Amino acid sequence: MSKKIWMIVSLAVAIVLAASTVFAGCKPAEDTAAETEEAEEGMTFEDTELVIQGSDTLLEVSQNWAEAFMGKYPDVNISVTGGGSGTGIAALINGTVDLANSSRSIKDSEIEQAAEAGFEVKEHIVAWDGISVVINKDNPIDELSIEEI
Repeated sequence: MSKKIWMIVSLAVAIVLAASTVFAGCKPAEDTAAETEEAEEGMTFEDTELVIQGSDTLLEVSQNWAEAFMGKYPDVNISVTGGGSGTGIAALINGTVDLANSSRSIKDSEIEQAAEAGFEVKEHIVAWDGISVVINKDNPIDELSIEEI
């Protein structure tokens, strides 16, 4: 990976991590802003492209992060697509994307495949999501097991 791409990936991860602290409520906003400004200090980009693919769960928020980043750095083009966590991780392993979004942890087999391809994969948790089951109030079901769900 070229130095320029590595700088963009590092900065994008820093921005994603900073944004995740806001969502999680772990730090005051002023701390997050200071960390982001520190990470951006001295970084410039010229005609750079970053390709991100993966989780549909993270698609909308990733697109928003990309738009915000490109607004600040107009010479950077960030392409964000979905397709699912497995698709994004496979594309990362195959070298067709720079970052993979995933709404699950990477599997040991995927880590091994990445190592065989010559690189180390690093996970950065940016948010936690949850699933709720909602039924119509007129539905006679009043209890479901985990297996039924």
